[in-house]
Amino acid sequence: MSTYFHSVPNSNFVMPSSLSEAQERQIVLREELYKIRAQINDSLRQEKLGLDHEAYNQWRKKASHARSVKSTQLSRIQRWIQDQRAVRASVEFDANDPDLMLAKLLDLVDAITSANRIPLSSDQQDFLALTRKMVNSITFEDGEP
Repeated sequence: MSTYFHSVPNSNFVMPSSLSEAQERQIVLREELYKIRAQINDSLRQEKLGLDHEAYNQWRKKASHARSVKSTQLSRIQRWIQDQRAVRASVEFDANDPDLMLAKLLDLVDAITSANRIPLSSDQQDFLALTRKMVNSITFEDGEP
């Protein structure tokens, strides 16, 4: 049985050039991390590889390093994705208009709760209704429906 983490290019890491590339790389990194963790946590790994204690410790050290590098890469990509989404949102929405942002957030909450059929408590429903009423009154004061 071979090891999963043959080479881990840390210094060759390049940030993604598009959101779709970043999302694909995120998926790949999560899968790679899952496999590395599974190998490290496999109590029979030394036996499966046919390694003596010293060789197994060397293997484990390399595997732990690979896990660390992949985790760092995943964190960097996740931050990049968050930054790109914020940039896209700032282009699409006026970040200087808190009323509009709140209205969009309410739309998002509605979409998530209805698409996933998430039941809200009475207090949560009351809070959303009050917030929606406030947003609507602000919007109508500004002359926009």
